[in-house]
Amino acid sequence: MQGSTMTAFSVAFYWIGTFAIVAAVVNSAGIVAIFRHREWAER
Repeated sequence: MQGSTMTAFSVAFYWIGTFAIVAAVVNSAGIVAIFRHREWAER
């Protein structure tokens, strides 16, 4: 039973980590896109 709990925790931690990485990448891409668009709009 303890092994099952550890596995469930591992899967949950994996999904949280994956979501955090994806969110960070999307956030960085959004910042870069806004920065480039703002720089282009100023011209």
